[in-house]
Amino acid sequence: MMRSYTYIVVLFVLLSGISERVFAQNMQCDTSCRYDTIARAARDLPIFWSPDGNMYATYRQDSAGVYQIYTGHKGDTNLRCISLVGPDTSYHQSTPWISKNKYQICWHPSGKWMTCQVEKDTLAPQIALLKAVSYSLWLQLFYTGIWSDIWITDTAGAHWYRLADTKDGFTGVAFTPDGTLGAWAEAQDSSLPTDKFGYWRLNLSGFSDTGSTGPRFMTTTDINPAGSRWIEPGNFAPDGKSLLISSDIGMTDAEGQDQFILDVTNGAYTNLTNSPQVWDEHGLFSPDGKKILFMSSYPYRADTNTYHVLGVITEFMLMDAVYPGGSRPSCDSQYYPGLEQMTHFNVPGYPESDTVKGVAVVPFWFRDGTGFLGAKSSGANDYFWNVNFTGNCGDNTVSSVNEAQAVALTAFTLGQNYPNPFSSATTITLNAENISSLKVYDALGREVADLTNQVSRMGRISPLGKVAVEFDASGLPAGMYFYRLTAGKDMQSGEMAVMK
Repeated sequence: MMRSYTYIVVLFVLLSGISERVFAQNMQCDTSCRYDTIARAARDLPIFWSPDGNMYATYRQDSAGVYQIYTGHKGDTNLRCISLVGPDTSYHQSTPWISKNKYQICWHPSGKWMTCQVEKDTLAPQIALLKAVSYSLWLQLFYTGIWSDIWITDTAGAHWYRLADTKDGFTGVAFTPDGTLGAWAEAQDSSLPTDKFGYWRLNLSGFSDTGSTGPRFMTTTDINPAGSRWIEPGNFAPDGKSLLISSDIGMTDAEGQDQFILDVTNGAYTNLTNSPQVWDEHGLFSPDGKKILFMSSYPYRADTNTYHVLGVITEFMLMDAVYPGGSRPSCDSQYYPGLEQMTHFNVPGYPESDTVKGVAVVPFWFRDGTGFLGAKSSGANDYFWNVNFTGNCGDNTVSSVNEAQAVALTAFTLGQNYPNPFSSATTITLNAENISSLKVYDALGREVADLTNQVSRMGRISPLGKVAVEFDASGLPAGMYFYRLTAGKDMQSGEMAVMK
């Protein structure tokens, strides 16, 4: 999902080209979602839970500064990198897979797949130069979705498939609850745009994971609303046709983007905020589709500078969902129905304002609707807060996975090697049971060593659950290498650098 930082947008300008559903009918003034508690999250990482709540995914930089995808299981303390081994070696890679940045994560409703943003194989000369000269600035632009393609992988990272070779990048993918359709916005031009955020187009693709070719987009249709230049999908409501979007439909200034609900079956939409001088973005339906969580400069609307990129100030807000053709509760105003302020990052005296001042950027609903994980930006850093409601704001038929406490993330420890970097040999220490294979690959994904026999000779696993395996790299050239461990049904990878 796109992150809205002021310096990202400025650099982007310089460098980058229905009816109402049953669950929304007769909506009354809802008082079940009041703000209760807020506290810093255990780790400053985004957490994307699988549909069944038993697994989570995140992204962070590896030791080389490249963003990789990591996963973990509910209640465990290990992060496992799954993005070091990409597609098979027949796939052409102008940039080695291990060196490609991977970002944006979206679970497919089946729980079998995750889509993510992967850096394009080839960058335009001026973009490659920017990356070489100022990698940190290049990353800030990459975060927005440009210069990337849509890829999908299984939960172990064993198989990767490219779903779309985009023009200049994307944001999304938002899947329908049945997983048959995916909505995504495609960047149309990375040259100097006439609009502040460039020109984007909303696509709707049919998805299939049957057959020998693996997961794929079968057909893609342009469903971009007339008058929209900047558009970003949030997620689908439970009805499978109502898509929440951030867009500048009918506006002269994309900075004043609004929150819309779009019916993808007929193109009808409802503008929920209609505030051309308020920045409203990153909206997400609650699990039951009744509420919308989003970032907004609404609390600071008296100062019109707060919706511009150079002075943006935002908080997380909550409002009712009103679907195309549906009526609004009589107690609500015409726009921002049932509006409530969830955070006070820029108001002295609140716990979230005392630690690090910042701008609300991206929220993530808890699966049971009892709260959310909110990311705020302060300069180049993200800080995460758990916000809990006094009541259930989502589908109470979903069992809570206690997202705020379920994960105490630590560094990846299942497989480690020391020393790293090294010149000739290193020891890989494995903490796992039922080890079935251990192989080493180069940066192009070519197998350079099979250490499985060493594991077998040691009796597969020691009483303490640790196996130390020696890897001799004296005959290999300098560069990045990674090892893949298979243990039962699990598969993880670790990285190491050979220095000559």
